[in-house]
Amino acid sequence: MPATPHILLFLHDFPPKAGGGVMRWTKLTRYMQAWARSWTVVTAEPYREQLDPSLLEDLSPSVNILRVRDRRLQRWRDRLRRTPAVAPPEHASPGTRRDSGRLRSFYLAVRNNINLPDDYLGWALQAAWKARRLCRDPNTVVISSGPPHSAHLAAFLLSLGRNVTWIMDYRDGWAHNPLYRRTCRMCFHADRALERLCLRRCKKVVVDTEGKKEELTTWYGIAPHKIGVVANGYDPEDFPPRREKATTDLFHLTYTGNIQHRRTSKYLVEAILRLKQRHERFRKCFRLRLVGDASPEERALLAQLEDTFIDEGYRSHRDAMALLAQSDAAWLLEFPQGGGASLAPGKTYAYLGAGVFVFATIHDCHAAKVVREGPYGVVVAPDDVAAIAAALVELFEQWEAGGRRLPQPDDEGKYSRPHLAKVYLEIVRESMEQAG
Repeated sequence: MPATPHILLFLHDFPPKAGGGVMRWTKLTRYMQAWARSWTVVTAEPYREQLDPSLLEDLSPSVNILRVRDRRLQRWRDRLRRTPAVAPPEHASPGTRRDSGRLRSFYLAVRNNINLPDDYLGWALQAAWKARRLCRDPNTVVISSGPPHSAHLAAFLLSLGRNVTWIMDYRDGWAHNPLYRRTCRMCFHADRALERLCLRRCKKVVVDTEGKKEELTTWYGIAPHKIGVVANGYDPEDFPPRREKATTDLFHLTYTGNIQHRRTSKYLVEAILRLKQRHERFRKCFRLRLVGDASPEERALLAQLEDTFIDEGYRSHRDAMALLAQSDAAWLLEFPQGGGASLAPGKTYAYLGAGVFVFATIHDCHAAKVVREGPYGVVVAPDDVAAIAAALVELFEQWEAGGRRLPQPDDEGKYSRPHLAKVYLEIVRESMEQAG
C-alpha cells in the first residue's frame, strides 16, 4: 500500500477562471484532495478572461493555490489575439484593415509554427522554478494537465533529478491535434519530439477517451498499460433534484459555452430559418438559447433568427447548469471540418448530467458514440442543413405532441465526477507502486 502522497498539479487554467477546460480539474480536485496529504495547484493568474468565483466554492480551504504571473507575455498575446481576424469596421481606412489582418496573420503564424509547444512557455518556466521546493518529499505526485501543453514541460523540468511520480493528463491532443496542426513540417517534428520526450519520462499517461489512448499507442509506441482512461464527466451536485420540467408554450434548445474558434452556428441557423418559413407552430414556439458568448461573426449569424434567438449572455457555471436542466434539448456543437475521432467535449457529459435530450451536430467522433450509446440524443452531420432541419422538426413535433423527449438516464453513474475521481485515484496509487 503506497504512502499518502503530496499532490502537485500543474495546469494553466483554474478557478476563478471559467471555461470548459477548467471544469475537469476543478471537480477532480474537489473529490480527490481529501485522500492526499496535501494538494497544491500551480496555475496562472487570470487576466482579462471570463471569471466565475463561485467555482472556488467547490474547493476545500486545504487546497493550496500557487498563482504564477506572466503578465508581460499575456499583454502581448492579448494585443495580438484581439486584432480582428476579419476586416475592421467600415469607417477604418483600407490601410488599417490590411495592417490589422496582416498583424493577425503574423501572430497566428508565430503561434502555430514557432512557439513550442505553445505561447505559454514563459509561464511554464516560471511555474517550474517557483514550485521546485515543493518536490522534496519522495511521496510527491506531480500531475500536469494540458492544453496548454507547456504545463507538461514545467512538470518535466521539475522531474529531472528528483524522485517524484509524474502523471501526464491529456484533455486534448498535442502535436497531432487536428485543430491546431502546424504548417511548418520542421516545427511539427520538433513539437512531436517534445511530446515524445515527456511521454517517455512520465510514469503514467491519462487521457479522456479510448481513441486518444489508441492514438498515443500508434504514434509513439507507448505501451497500453501505461495509459489510463478517465472521461470528462458531470457533477451531480451541479444540478437541482430531477423533476418534471415546468410546462411552457415554448421549446428551448440550449447551448452552453462559447461559439468561436472555428465553431459555427451557420448550418443550424440556416435550418431554423427554413423551418420558420414553412412551419407556423415552429416559428411561434421554437427558441434557440445561448448561455455564453459568441464571436462578432457568430452574433451576426444568430441575429438573423430575430425573436427566435435568446441571448442569456455569460452566466456562472451553477446558473448555466440550472438553465440547461430546464431546457427541452441541449445543442452539442463542434467543428464541421472535424476535430478527430477521439474528440469528446466536456459539455457532452454536462448535458448527460442535466438529463436533457442531446441534439448533436457533430462529426462521427467519440462524443457521437457517447450520445448514441445511451441513447442520450440524436447525432446529425454538422454541415448537412437538410438533415439538421429534419431532425429538429421531428424533435419539435414530438414535444408538441406530448411533452419533451427524455434521454436514457446515466443510472449507473459511470460519467459522474465522484466515480471518475475514484478511477483516477486508482491510477495514482498504481503509479506510486510502480515508482517503488
